[in-house]
Amino acid sequence: MIYQTTIEPRYAETDQMGIIYHANYIVWFEIARTKLMDIMDFDYAQVEAKGFFFPVLRMEARYHKPAVYGRAVSVSCLIPKYTGVRICYEYEVRDKATNELLVTGYSESGVTDKTMRVTNLARAYPEFDAAIREYRDKCLAYKQKKASE
Repeated sequence: MIYQTTIEPRYAETDQMGIIYHANYIVWFEIARTKLMDIMDFDYAQVEAKGFFFPVLRMEARYHKPAVYGRAVSVSCLIPKYTGVRICYEYEVRDKATNELLVTGYSESGVTDKTMRVTNLARAYPEFDAAIREYRDKCLAYKQKKASE
């Protein structure tokens, strides 16, 4: 199963036209990414307490149609690529009622220790590494199935 979360846009997230301000989608991506860790049974705070950090290296968003105040959205978070020292994420924001694609996004995060030195999760935190690889494999299978439809 591909992870999705529902977000109810708040009025404070809109611009003067009642459309979600573009930078808020990045916040929504972060919400989905953080909740995905919870689903994998790894609390972000506990992972950081163990000395692992995930600085963002790259962030992209492509705006197809605007989300608006008063209409819930679903945000999916996939992991299409993972190397042990870098995690790539893909996001889709869809209108919850119509399933219409609103925004697509992509981000890459590195894996570091507290000093920002690159760390390999496969060696340093094998349980978390295994959970990420398992979800990545589900995402790759999902994408293959979707591409063949």
